[in-house]
Amino acid sequence: MNRPSAVDDGPLVTVVVNNYNYARFLRTSIESALGQTYPRTEVVVVDDGSTDESAAIVDSYGARVRSVLKPNGGQGSAFNHGLAVSSGELVLFLDSDDYLFPAAVETIVRAYRPGASKVQCRLTVVDAEGRAVGQHPPPDMPLDEGDVASLLLERGHYATPVGSGNAHSRAALERVFPVPEEEFRYGADGYVNATVPFYGPVVAVDVPLAAYRVHEENYSGMPGVLDVGRFHFTIRHNLATERAIARTARAVGRTAGPDIMLRYPGHVEARLASLRLDPAAHPIRADRRASLAVRGVVASWRYSRASALRRLVDAAWFVAVALLPRRNARALIAWKYVRGSRPRAVRALVRQIRRVIG
Repeated sequence: MNRPSAVDDGPLVTVVVNNYNYARFLRTSIESALGQTYPRTEVVVVDDGSTDESAAIVDSYGARVRSVLKPNGGQGSAFNHGLAVSSGELVLFLDSDDYLFPAAVETIVRAYRPGASKVQCRLTVVDAEGRAVGQHPPPDMPLDEGDVASLLLERGHYATPVGSGNAHSRAALERVFPVPEEEFRYGADGYVNATVPFYGPVVAVDVPLAAYRVHEENYSGMPGVLDVGRFHFTIRHNLATERAIARTARAVGRTAGPDIMLRYPGHVEARLASLRLDPAAHPIRADRRASLAVRGVVASWRYSRASALRRLVDAAWFVAVALLPRRNARALIAWKYVRGSRPRAVRALVRQIRRVIG
């Protein structure tokens, strides 16, 4: 049952729980949405054709949630169906392996200002068992706010959390929906985060309001060994996002320059890692190690919002991965992406760096 809130006369907020075969996490996610301190919270659950027991779990909530059980079409399709049946002035798309903290929606409503395109917050990163392992974005990276569209046009990205850390205004969502379902079968939150800010300023809440679960089954995690396919997915997704930025910019009378994703360190990381791990399968034939290293250094130092120490470490990683023999480069890539692969000395160094940057 929702508890009394000091802002109980505020806007209706819809939490859209989008799910595909995450039955083991689904109840935690739904319960977190139903347990919000803000009473004007509507919960929609979209199951995207799961083959596990997810549908039965959704049915067990009866009228407490508005449910959509649909054939599998991907996350973009789930977002489109969720928005279509929702009623909220603010809409939060919650991945079913993530969960909200009890006062999340109330805090978002307090921060929201009419005309804003979204409210974004930090997330506590947890593992499959729910143990806290970090924060997203990292504590040394300030969340961007205000005219974020200008940042997107300049550098192809901005400091923002993944989907579960964003509550979007319905007015802005209706300008950019439907999500292109083929391009964003996965990572639909990337499309929304990159297009909504063209329709209003962004408000940032600099505290974690939800838990972001990273595990081997989702695209944010990396299996116990390096999977070059994850980098290929990231590259394709980022390029699709770049095209979406360009289309949205044109729709509001603005212009995006070419190759803005090459100013995003995460995108250049994926391209360099893919090229070093499996050059024959790398999806961008014109890429060269030296040019990606230069792009990575520039992206890390000039366009990142991270602390100076983290930017220096990231720039050094680009140079080392590009120049070292392939075996050594592979080890550096694994140390960055595969939890548990780092030698003890490297883990100690990383802990020290984290203490320094906060």
